[in-house]
Amino acid sequence: MLVQYYYPQTLSPDRLDRYLADGWFRGANMLCRSQLVCFEKELYSVINIRLNLEDFGFRKSLRKLMNRNGRNFQVEIGPASVNDAKEKLYQGQKHRFRGFIFDTLSQFLYSDYWQSVFETHEVCVYDGDSLVAVSYFDVGKESVASILGLYDPEYQKFSLGMYSMLLEVEFAMQSGKKFYYPGYVLDDYPQFDYKLRLGDMEYYDWYGKWLPFAEMEHDKLVGNQLKQVLQELKFSLMAKGITSEIKLNPFFSVGYLDQLEEDFLQCSLFLQIESEANDEKYLIVEYIVDQGMFSLCWVEEKYQYHEYFDTDLPEDLLTQDARMLTYQECIADTYCQEEIIALTQNQLSYPNSFS
Repeated sequence: MLVQYYYPQTLSPDRLDRYLADGWFRGANMLCRSQLVCFEKELYSVINIRLNLEDFGFRKSLRKLMNRNGRNFQVEIGPASVNDAKEKLYQGQKHRFRGFIFDTLSQFLYSDYWQSVFETHEVCVYDGDSLVAVSYFDVGKESVASILGLYDPEYQKFSLGMYSMLLEVEFAMQSGKKFYYPGYVLDDYPQFDYKLRLGDMEYYDWYGKWLPFAEMEHDKLVGNQLKQVLQELKFSLMAKGITSEIKLNPFFSVGYLDQLEEDFLQCSLFLQIESEANDEKYLIVEYIVDQGMFSLCWVEEKYQYHEYFDTDLPEDLLTQDARMLTYQECIADTYCQEEIIALTQNQLSYPNSFS
């Protein structure tokens, strides 16, 4: 399954370790894992990374940064909390976040729950009495997982985002932890690659193994596989006189939420087939990567995003097609490209067969 959610009622430190080791990461008061994300009109493969702290040492450039900032700022590390100064940093930084955005820092950390199941700590960086950076991290039995970093942009030259991560790593090492999880990077999207500066990373291969990041085969990442298969299918359909277009579904992860009544699309990319059907209904082919299977479906545009959810969105998603598509009828599933082409031809031969 490309996307999974889990809402733990309790969570011991060693259980958190196991979830982190299986490619899960924290979002508010839940755990989730996703192999794909959509933003800026593109689909990206998620690459979970971690730093193995056994025999780890900071590089010279990172030690220099820590020493310099250690002379300029004061640091406090302790249990997580939220106050006006931290909320101000969050409000000033949340525009740079991707995906679904929580309105407040408290919602980001706790989803308005009265108590968190996570043991969360914070790193606070002060310039005199002024809070200029804060980061939050969860603590397991043998691991530390970074979840959020905020800093005052007026202090950008001090690299406080990186500095707070280094302090988290230092905390993990001094606490005898084995692993530090800085979250994930994205394939072919360098804005998150600053995390790789921490040291020689391992990456999660989605089959239960952590391997050296330098050995990763990018063509085997799920997003690249999906794009290649759909592009090949598009050309094959074109050879049969069938016009199609690859479409992005930026809200595909919503389809994996069990508590919703609507049957929202779960595919992140799909082929929309040109047909004579009703403009509000679309014939599509989706490719289910983890099963290696094609699915021919009729779908319907039922909602715009803000008609169904009140979560804030970044500008890159607001400028995209914000339609929410739901399944209306699944015609057939097959592992064979030739068969899905034949089924598509048959469906187009009877454009009024769907009501």
